[in-house]
Amino acid sequence: MNSLKLSSLSLLLLLTGCKTVDGITSAASNLIGNNLYENIEGKYIDDEAIEEFKIRKDELTGQGGLISYSGIQIPLDQIRQTSLIHSPELTTYLQNITDHIIKQWPGTPIKSKVVIVNSYTFGPYVDQFGVIHVPLGMLENVESEDEIASLLSHEVGHILLRHHERSEVVKSQQEYVKNIASTVVVVNTAKNTKLNKVGENYKLIYTPTEQSKNNTSKAAIYSYLINSLSDNVWSTAWARNQEDEADLLGLDLLVHSGYSPRAASHTLDRLSDFQGKQKSILNTFIDNKKEALANAWQEGDMAALGQEASTTLLEGTVSLIDSTTDYLKKSHMSPADRNLNLRHYIRKEYRSKKRKRVNKTTWKQMKSSLAVRNILEGYKFSYQATNAISQSEYASAKKLFSQSLNPHTSNQPAIREVAYTLNMAQGKPIQAEQHLAFIEHWGLASPNFYKSIIEEKMKKSNFVEALKYIEKAEKYLHNNEMFIVEKSIALNQEYREEDSIKSLHECTLYSDKKATCENMLNKLGIIINS
Repeated sequence: MNSLKLSSLSLLLLLTGCKTVDGITSAASNLIGNNLYENIEGKYIDDEAIEEFKIRKDELTGQGGLISYSGIQIPLDQIRQTSLIHSPELTTYLQNITDHIIKQWPGTPIKSKVVIVNSYTFGPYVDQFGVIHVPLGMLENVESEDEIASLLSHEVGHILLRHHERSEVVKSQQEYVKNIASTVVVVNTAKNTKLNKVGENYKLIYTPTEQSKNNTSKAAIYSYLINSLSDNVWSTAWARNQEDEADLLGLDLLVHSGYSPRAASHTLDRLSDFQGKQKSILNTFIDNKKEALANAWQEGDMAALGQEASTTLLEGTVSLIDSTTDYLKKSHMSPADRNLNLRHYIRKEYRSKKRKRVNKTTWKQMKSSLAVRNILEGYKFSYQATNAISQSEYASAKKLFSQSLNPHTSNQPAIREVAYTLNMAQGKPIQAEQHLAFIEHWGLASPNFYKSIIEEKMKKSNFVEALKYIEKAEKYLHNNEMFIVEKSIALNQEYREEDSIKSLHECTLYSDKKATCENMLNKLGIIINS
């Protein structure tokens, strides 16, 4: 602990959710972890320490896959940040592997669901609702079904051992950059909303400046890129003990499912290689995020606080990268050390099966399918196009986008989001709008895509259309908070005063937006009951 700089300690508190200095010790302990491997005898799946988890009765209890998030309101800080990918063949393949793994658990059956996300991280993660998010980066890098099963069994282990806080870890690492983009949008919206009298009524008039539009656009682009690249750097560095538990139970489930135990070692080798490439990539985007945030705060007339936030963003992120790299070298932290521990466990408990070869045939056959090949290749070009846009290389981005189009990708939100962003970056809103008509699955769209569209509709005073997309976002992202400020303004503009006031009152229930909405209610002469 003495080797950590003060900034790293502060960041550790922020990212681990600790609110006081008393939390530092436990946070650091979670990072370093305990040597679980040395404290168990026999197979972990049979260990007394996990007997309590074999009988459960909660929302995940039962058999079969999860149907949906229907009826659930997902907190703003837990909403997925990437778009989902429509690939029935590939999703069914992954779901079948997951279901087979779950059947090996000698306890109460659980329900789980696999979705594919448009992210080029390597490791999948499970949220608190039992949904396993499989990133494209994983599918691009594994070579066998055994490796896929190894990664999925690790996540199933988190579910079975009720590591709901695991989602808090993932949420925290994403929240760092996600909240910056949200701040950009909210601050600029509030700053550019004025009260005007129209006839007998007072209206909240939203007129964004060019600087405001640029801030929002930058925030959207870089939020996606950083979240996509940063997740996996820190994921294995947190909740160390939980990772060890999931490693051990996942390996037991993997072997019981008939897969090769050596697959776990292969995936950790790939994770180690993947993490080593992250640091330089992340640094490419830090300055751009810093600039977007600083400008947004300046537009909100909070220059002093903006400067502080800007400095924290730059120094804090760099410190995080450095301190995380250091932590990954410590005992029980790095993929290499996890690999050694698992190898030892395999020799001890699965000596007779350790030489079993991984099965590369089934995954090779799956990837050779036209539909799957089109998905993987199309999204790879799409991701490259996004990178080109971020570097203002628009000609290259246009070419890469064209290469991303095929019969299995052309109607998907993430693909059209690239074209939309490209055209908006070039000042071509009409051309950008045309790409929205191709989209069939709005339930797969990313929050940033909704933000970009709604911002443009609001800017053009097309409040009916803005409300249409806000309604879609509320429905498919399962959250009413994200666009409640814009919704309140749009309702007011459409002379739906009662609905607008109701929306503003609801808005005051959200701590991050309370001040903004109370201010708007005050402008309308509404007395707020405390």
